[in-house]
Amino acid sequence: EERQYAAQLVAKGIPAEKIVLGVPTYGFAWNGIVDNGTHGLFQKKGVFLGNFDYTELETKFSVGFEDYFDEISKQSYRYNSKEKIFVNYPSEKFMKAAAAYVKENQLAGIMYWEYGHDMKSELLQAISKAME
Repeated sequence: EERQYAAQLVAKGIPAEKIVLGVPTYGFAWNGIVDNGTHGLFQKKGVFLGNFDYTELETKFSVGFEDYFDEISKQSYRYNSKEKIFVNYPSEKFMKAAAAYVKENQLAGIMYWEYGHDMKSELLQAISKAME
């Protein structure tokens, strides 16, 4: 995870103001994930369905899915209990948490990969607002 890596770099003597936190604009999905009370979180991975752009989230993984947010990792995920599909993805809440981490730890900034995955600029706008 990027935040842990940044903390390790600072611990090794790299100045925080020289560290830029990178965040993704894509997610990953798995099929065959059994829910034993965590909505698919921390389960053994099933069949990897691949990665997808943030802009594809609503078209590929919306019907039958419920949204969740892990407060420890600050990661958003969706789970479809009927289809047993687990999806982790960047969200506006995730981007706000990343920006808060950058500000709290006085890092140089935040970058995301890549704009083509966020053509409506939803994630970019969340970062921009959170960095104000």
